[in-house]
Amino acid sequence: MNEDPLKQLNEEQLKKNLSMPENWIRAIYMILFFFVYNMLDFLIIIITIFQFVATLMTGKPDNRITIVGKHASNYVFQILLFLTYNTEKKPYPFSAWPKFSDSRDDLIQK
Repeated sequence: MNEDPLKQLNEEQLKKNLSMPENWIRAIYMILFFFVYNMLDFLIIIITIFQFVATLMTGKPDNRITIVGKHASNYVFQILLFLTYNTEKKPYPFSAWPKFSDSRDDLIQK
């Protein structure tokens, strides 16, 4: 019996992809940034609760914490772009700290 050429091609491509070190190096970075993302997720929950309490007590959110929230949100966005293969650019500390921008298009850098 002859094997399906398409199946053979896919198996060959799979073997090639599995043997490429850059795929495994990226996987290591992805695991690292997944853990960083989870820590930031916890931080953002704390910021959210703090800002809610501050608003209840003073009538407005704390400006300093708002800035921290903006930076944390932009960093999370930078990490998510990398994790979802929207960019090959590794997040901070392997690239510059993300600048705050109201436009997401400004944050996406290939």
